[in-house]
Amino acid sequence: MNVPSTTAAIQLDGDLSDSGWQGAAVIDRFYETSPGDNTVPKVKTVAYLTYDRKYFYIGIRAEDPNPKQIRAPYVDRDA
Repeated sequence: MNVPSTTAAIQLDGDLSDSGWQGAAVIDRFYETSPGDNTVPKVKTVAYLTYDRKYFYIGIRAEDPNPKQIRAPYVDRDA
Protein backbone atom coordinates (compact mmCIF):
# COMPACT_ATOMS: atom_id res chain seq x y z
CA MET A 1 0.00 0.00 0.00
CA ASN A 2 1.30 3.43 -0.89
CA VAL A 3 1.04 5.81 2.06
CA PRO A 4 1.50 9.40 0.92
CA SER A 5 3.22 12.01 3.05
CA THR A 6 1.69 15.31 4.07
CA THR A 7 3.12 18.76 4.62
CA ALA A 8 -0.14 20.15 6.03
CA ALA A 9 -0.73 20.35 9.76
CA ILE A 10 -2.74 17.67 11.54
CA GLN A 11 -4.27 18.40 14.93
CA LEU A 12 -4.67 15.34 17.13
CA ASP A 13 -8.21 16.15 18.18
CA GLY A 14 -10.36 13.49 16.50
CA ASP A 15 -11.41 15.83 13.68
CA LEU A 16 -10.45 14.33 10.31
CA SER A 17 -11.27 17.48 8.33
CA ASP A 18 -7.74 18.93 8.66
CA SER A 19 -6.11 19.44 5.28
CA GLY A 20 -3.34 17.02 6.29
CA TRP A 21 -5.80 14.13 5.99
CA GLN A 22 -6.94 15.08 2.46
CA GLY A 23 -4.34 13.02 0.58
CA ALA A 24 -4.08 10.21 3.13
CA ALA A 25 -4.28 6.55 2.12
CA VAL A 26 -7.72 5.11 2.80
CA ILE A 27 -8.49 1.63 4.10
CA ASP A 28 -12.20 0.88 3.99
CA ARG A 29 -12.37 -2.91 3.67
CA PHE A 30 -12.36 -4.61 7.03
CA TYR A 31 -13.50 -8.07 8.02
CA GLU A 32 -14.80 -9.34 11.32
CA THR A 33 -12.91 -12.34 12.68
CA SER A 34 -14.44 -12.58 16.14
CA PRO A 35 -17.25 -13.42 16.59
CA GLY A 36 -17.59 -13.68 12.79
CA ASP A 37 -15.36 -15.68 10.49
CA ASN A 38 -14.06 -13.12 7.95
CA THR A 39 -17.51 -11.59 7.56
CA VAL A 40 -18.26 -8.02 6.57
CA PRO A 41 -18.84 -5.94 9.74
CA LYS A 42 -22.31 -4.55 10.42
CA VAL A 43 -20.83 -1.08 11.05
CA LYS A 44 -18.52 0.72 8.62
CA THR A 45 -15.01 1.74 9.69
CA VAL A 46 -12.55 3.76 7.60
CA ALA A 47 -8.85 4.24 8.42
CA TYR A 48 -6.64 7.04 7.08
CA LEU A 49 -2.84 6.78 6.97
CA THR A 50 -0.27 9.50 6.33
CA TYR A 51 3.04 10.77 7.69
CA ASP A 52 5.20 13.85 7.87
CA ARG A 53 8.88 14.40 8.65
CA LYS A 54 8.34 13.50 12.31
CA TYR A 55 5.23 11.35 12.80
CA PHE A 56 3.13 8.56 11.29
CA TYR A 57 -0.61 9.34 11.59
CA ILE A 58 -3.55 6.95 11.73
CA GLY A 59 -7.06 8.38 11.76
CA ILE A 60 -10.12 6.17 12.31
CA ARG A 61 -13.72 6.98 11.44
CA ALA A 62 -15.94 4.42 13.19
CA GLU A 63 -19.57 4.91 12.21
CA ASP A 64 -21.29 3.35 15.20
CA PRO A 65 -25.01 4.14 15.11
CA ASN A 66 -25.28 4.00 18.90
CA PRO A 67 -21.95 4.93 20.55
CA LYS A 68 -23.52 5.39 23.99
CA GLN A 69 -24.04 1.63 24.15
CA ILE A 70 -20.31 0.89 23.85
CA ARG A 71 -19.04 -0.65 27.06
CA ALA A 72 -15.47 -1.69 27.57
CA PRO A 73 -14.27 -2.59 31.03
CA TYR A 74 -10.69 -1.85 31.98
CA VAL A 75 -8.65 -5.04 31.69
CA ASP A 76 -4.96 -5.80 31.44
CA ARG A 77 -3.91 -5.98 27.82
CA ASP A 78 -2.65 -9.28 26.36
CA ALA A 79 -3.25 -11.09 29.65
